[in-house]
Amino acid sequence: MHEASIAEGLLDAAIKSMPANFRRILRIKAVVGVLTNIQPESLRIYFDEIAKGTPADAAVLEVVHQPASLVCLGCGRRQDYGGRGDLTLTCACGGNNRLEGGDALYIDSMEVDT
Repeated sequence: MHEASIAEGLLDAAIKSMPANFRRILRIKAVVGVLTNIQPESLRIYFDEIAKGTPADAAVLEVVHQPASLVCLGCGRRQDYGGRGDLTLTCACGGNNRLEGGDALYIDSMEVDT
């Protein structure tokens, strides 16, 4: 249910960053890491509701997932991690894995209209 406050934060940031001579937000592209546990469909539903009556009313919220990777500190091998299930702490070579990426939450781009 944290999607509601995240949708509100995205909307506030988008409206505050609108150039003064534009009146409508048509599209917002948000990057969301797989480790944030944000459900894209829930985020869109909340966004659509709170955007009513604002410059982002009827705007499309595009959610792009940022992947996470397990990277071996020994051999450098990368393995995708989808954010669910067990983490593989050691690589086949015996080295320890480090978790990288997957924690992003930001507006990548925005399409506006006059």
